[in-house]
Amino acid sequence: RPVKLRFEPCSINELISSCLDILKVTIREKEITVIEKLAKRVSPVLMDGEKIEQAVINILLNAIEVLPPGGVLSIATRSRRLDHRLFISVEFSDNGPGVTPEDLPYIFDPFFSKKKKGTGLGLANVKKVVDAHGGKIAASASPKGFSLSVLIPVRKNHG
Repeated sequence: RPVKLRFEPCSINELISSCLDILKVTIREKEITVIEKLAKRVSPVLMDGEKIEQAVINILLNAIEVLPPGGVLSIATRSRRLDHRLFISVEFSDNGPGVTPEDLPYIFDPFFSKKKKGTGLGLANVKKVVDAHGGKIAASASPKGFSLSVLIPVRKNHG
């Protein structure tokens, strides 16, 4: 099903702070260190704040789940030009177990999961929301962690 979006001006930094606030108890319980590198000059952009918030929470929950106690999760935002277009870039990275090179191509596929109780819909839904915004999502893994990059285009008007 296509994702229906309700565009409104949103600050990605405020949205990320709100998501971290929602998850702060879980983060504290696992003693995870969160490093926020949120760019000062990222202006609000038109996006479906609710859908992007769900996507960010999905990404954060995945990281929290795989990180060992005392793990580190880093979130960075910035403006970025790509193909003559302006994007808001959000980079999530952690020092968890990462993803194997064999599994990496499939992490956005629906129902792909390596978790005992995973549905495999988390990252598939994240990708669906990012795609619906006309954005891009990419992942990279190493033996020392995992990183996910989300680009949301800066829109001047709806559509």
